[in-house]
Amino acid sequence: MHLLVIIETIGGYHAARLSATDRLLRANGDRLTALQVYPSTQEHPWGSIPIDFNAVTSSRPEKEWESLLDQIQPDAIAIPGWGFWYSRRTLRWARSHQKPTILLSESKNDDAPRMWIKERYKEWRFVRRFSSALVGSQAHRDYLCSLGMKSIQISLGYDAVDNRYFENETNRIRQENPSTFSLPTRPYWLTVSRMIPRKNLSLLLDAYAGYRQEVGSEWAWDLVLCGSGSEETLLKSKVQKMGLTDFVHFPGFKTYTEIPKWYAFTQALIHPALQEQWGLVLNEACASGIPILCSETVGAKELVLEGINGFQFNPQSPTALIDNMLKFHRLSIEKREAMGMQSRTIIENYSPDRFAQGMQEAIRQAEQTMKEA
Repeated sequence: MHLLVIIETIGGYHAARLSATDRLLRANGDRLTALQVYPSTQEHPWGSIPIDFNAVTSSRPEKEWESLLDQIQPDAIAIPGWGFWYSRRTLRWARSHQKPTILLSESKNDDAPRMWIKERYKEWRFVRRFSSALVGSQAHRDYLCSLGMKSIQISLGYDAVDNRYFENETNRIRQENPSTFSLPTRPYWLTVSRMIPRKNLSLLLDAYAGYRQEVGSEWAWDLVLCGSGSEETLLKSKVQKMGLTDFVHFPGFKTYTEIPKWYAFTQALIHPALQEQWGLVLNEACASGIPILCSETVGAKELVLEGINGFQFNPQSPTALIDNMLKFHRLSIEKREAMGMQSRTIIENYSPDRFAQGMQEAIRQAEQTMKEA
């Protein structure tokens, strides 16, 4: 059996997932090909990512797409959603060649306002044409079930990163002196995010200012915002107007190889998004042994157990976030370290190997669905 996985741009977590899947398939006499649509995008400039599986990239994907599929001749295809031109064209090709298809999905019901007529269109135009699905959580499964897919057709395990990479890198970096890494000299909170409205970073700045007032400037931790995006200039201007320039740091977008040093020495990760289908930064933080303060609307909130490895909050309320920041700040060092270790325990169930197992389950279900059709 030859599995083809469509990937827009191969990043670090894609590589870890596909490498694990390739190993599992080969152990059973099967094989995998990854078809990368673009070598890099502005939204995800991953940098150079080493891969150890078969991957194909076209220099003219929109013109050559169907020809590429003809050349690869897969027995089954995993397709990311239905909103991209390459997803829809792959689905049409697969149907015309009677190939089973696996929907890779992170959509959940509360991602956006849902209109009945549009939901029924998705159901009949796209979802019912897939043979099976691989998703991240029960919320994702529930949404696909609402669009007509049977629960038995849907496997879990989609949202995973290379846990060992982040664990090993942060452990190694923590053995060195923080001053060698050009990090803030004071303890710091960390956010890793694109700087766009739904990430809710403006509210984070408001909450940070309130937190500083409560604990006092002498004891307050700094705030680091790693990332870039359309709101970057606006956020920097807001920080300047608030008089927090010396305490809020904007190191920019950090690649896969650069980000572990920021994880290694932070006190906790804050993820304040208003809407997030999953949020792989939480996986990375857990694997790095970091406590987390997380918005209760984030798909990956199941990785944050209240009082065990962090706290959840209402992302509409600066007060709620301030309360969580104060609660965490006032914990003992031993308690904060214990929460970080709990993060690593929790993330063990969200590994690339679990992704590979979920993919294998989805392949079997897709083949069964095709036989029954």
